[in-house]
Amino acid sequence: MWSEKAIGKFEQAKITDEVPLALLRIERLNIDAPIYTGTSRITLDRGLGAVTGTASPGEVGNIGLSGHRDSFFRPLKDIKLGDAIEMQTPEGIQYFEVSDISIVDALEVSVLDPTDTTVLTLITCHPFYYKGYAPDRYIVRATPVFKQAGETQNSDLKAETVTVSKGLQ
Repeated sequence: MWSEKAIGKFEQAKITDEVPLALLRIERLNIDAPIYTGTSRITLDRGLGAVTGTASPGEVGNIGLSGHRDSFFRPLKDIKLGDAIEMQTPEGIQYFEVSDISIVDALEVSVLDPTDTTVLTLITCHPFYYKGYAPDRYIVRATPVFKQAGETQNSDLKAETVTVSKGLQ
C-alpha cells in the first residue's frame, strides 16, 4: 500500500540508534509501527511521531500520534468504529477501541487539546491519495479498554496497562 516515494524515504530514514517510545499495533489493518518523539519529516519517514504537547504513550491524557498517509497510516482509510488498537510501551500494553473517526480542516488542532482522561488520537493527512499538500486531516480517536480473557470492556478512567515485558521487542 505504500507509495514508491515513501518506501525510498523509509529505507533512508530507518538507520538510526534512536529507540522508539512505544509500538502501535492495529492487527486488523496489519499496522505495526514504532513511535518516536516529535513529528519531524525524518521521524515520520521511519515511523509514527508523538505530537509535542500531547501526552506521551503510557501517560494519562490525549496521546497524539501522527503518521504519513502514504506509508504507515495508509491502512487507516479502512479503519472502523470498534477496531482494536494496542500500544506497547516499556511498562506494558495499553488497549484501545476506536470510538470516533472524523475529517477536519488541516488548521483544526483542537483534536489534540489536553484531556483529563486517556484518549488516543491518530492523525494523518486526507484525502489519502491526494497529490501534494492535503487540505484536511483524518482523525481517529480511541478510548481505553480493559482486556481480560480475550474480551474487552470499556473503561472511563485510564487505559489499563498490562505488564508483559521490560523492553520493547
